[in-house]
Amino acid sequence: MKTTINLFDFQRAFEELRPDNFTNEALEALFEYFDEIENSTGEEMEFDVIAICCEYSEDSFETIAELYNIEINSLESLEEQKQQVIDFLQSEGVFVDSTEYGIVYRQF
Repeated sequence: MKTTINLFDFQRAFEELRPDNFTNEALEALFEYFDEIENSTGEEMEFDVIAICCEYSEDSFETIAELYNIEINSLESLEEQKQQVIDFLQSEGVFVDSTEYGIVYRQF
């Protein structure tokens, strides 16, 4: 038996189980990302807050650059550095979206 959830339900589930994992902006990006996957594949996904928290993250671009050894220090502006990280994540197929706080991505 499956239940259809909306953005409010999605955000509320995270607030109850893992309130510190993602900003509301990141949760909206993830909800839209998963909705697009379901629409493009025609298959429903199981909603598992803990699994999402284990597989996806929202971090600053500096943190991601450090975690994945992305060279950003040679670039002059912060925008160029952030874009370098986004480009790397896109090339790996794990970029979800960028938020005011940072970048939402699938960890690998």
